[in-house]
Amino acid sequence: MAKKTTKTTKTTRRSTTERDVEKFCAFWAMAIAAILYIFSGIIALVIRYADVAGIFSTILNIVRFLGNIAMIIAIALPAYKYAVTKGKNGKILYWIFLVIFALGVVLGFIGGF
Repeated sequence: MAKKTTKTTKTTRRSTTERDVEKFCAFWAMAIAAILYIFSGIIALVIRYADVAGIFSTILNIVRFLGNIAMIIAIALPAYKYAVTKGKNGKILYWIFLVIFALGVVLGFIGGF
């Protein structure tokens, strides 16, 4: 009697919860950044044509900083998911680039004052 053989394939799938969290964070980070960038543009126009430049320029810098933080979150989560698939070197490069990116945002914020 012939033996019946079965062939199984292993598939790697991310759970839907993991994808939902990633999508949720990316969506709200983009929404927050969009609102903050519009707000900072309005403040920039007010600064140009009004005498309250000191106060509004400080608010503008804070709003831009918050928008950049939101974009970091939107970029960092999917980038980490990608870096994990590249092994140890991918993770190391991810953290180096994330620190450099965050440092650039902070230096831009400090330089705005």
